[in-house]
Amino acid sequence: MSNFSRLSASVMTVPERVVHARSISTELGDIPVITDTSRGGPLRNSLRAWKAYDLSASHHLLLQDDIALAPDLIARMEAACAAHPDAILSGYASWHTSSGAAMRLAAVSGASWVETVGDGYFPTLAMVMPTAYIGEYVEFAERYRDVIKHDDHVVFWFLRQHGIRALISAPAMVEHRGIATAAGNHPDFPQHAACFVPESVQAATALLDDFAYCPYFYEGNADLIVRGQQGRHRMWERVPWVTRADELGIDPNQLRNIFDESADLRDHCELLEPAGIPREYLFSLWTSAFLLGTFSLRGREMNLPAAERSVIEAALETLAISGQGYLLVTHQDIVANRKGLATVAGSGFALARSQ
Repeated sequence: MSNFSRLSASVMTVPERVVHARSISTELGDIPVITDTSRGGPLRNSLRAWKAYDLSASHHLLLQDDIALAPDLIARMEAACAAHPDAILSGYASWHTSSGAAMRLAAVSGASWVETVGDGYFPTLAMVMPTAYIGEYVEFAERYRDVIKHDDHVVFWFLRQHGIRALISAPAMVEHRGIATAAGNHPDFPQHAACFVPESVQAATALLDDFAYCPYFYEGNADLIVRGQQGRHRMWERVPWVTRADELGIDPNQLRNIFDESADLRDHCELLEPAGIPREYLFSLWTSAFLLGTFSLRGREMNLPAAERSVIEAALETLAISGQGYLLVTHQDIVANRKGLATVAGSGFALARSQ
């Protein structure tokens, strides 16, 4: 079992982005910068960075260079290391992923951390590992240095094989800066956090775990990520929310009628449809927000603190983008109509919270 004593940190970069990395380094007190001069890719450079951890530290934070930092990053990470010393932590999840959906659920529920829900990779943009794991992880990951470019998949495989708890912060502690990523992510899907607020938030450690459902708006569908178990491994399955409507005690037809008969929502649809956002997409967005509000009420049962309004608004604002996927609805249309879409999401969320 690990105990927290000290958090060290470093930032990894490539030669053309050294300026960005040095800016992060300066912001955090001149932490080491590890540069991929051989251009071997994120996995190879991350292995060099992990090997260079401070031997006096109990935990090490490894940052990538294409990020902006929350002002309370170190304080929040240190508090989490003390509360969850055996866990591997991430301060980021992207807005379109299932882990991003879990981040939203935790954020609106009043939790500061949430267990991952299995994207097949672990977000490594701002990752903390107990130093007791680093040697074993490096040995494990070295096998894949000539197999795969990215480190996030390899970290996920390591977590799964060794049964190590993995947690994601809520809200995110870092945000993508909008510059091209070394990982080469798809240009039609810009990478941003599912929930990020630029101001300080409390360095709390409340954890949302053991939840049965997580709402996930993806490819225009209001889905649920449902917990399961296969042997000793926790499994997650994505299903249409209506397949679980009976056990949730929610009538899909009644929900549709509420949406269709709302004068306010009808007005928003009439504004958004000509702008490239179809009514059915809006209904699924509204339904997903309703489910998010419904499941967030569990936070009260767990005696979690009330979520800050700015955090709730940040989580709801990215919900519409989460649903894009490979659809005719474009990222540009969603961004251009972000405020109207956030209003639609806020309506569904508020309805659930009022019941």
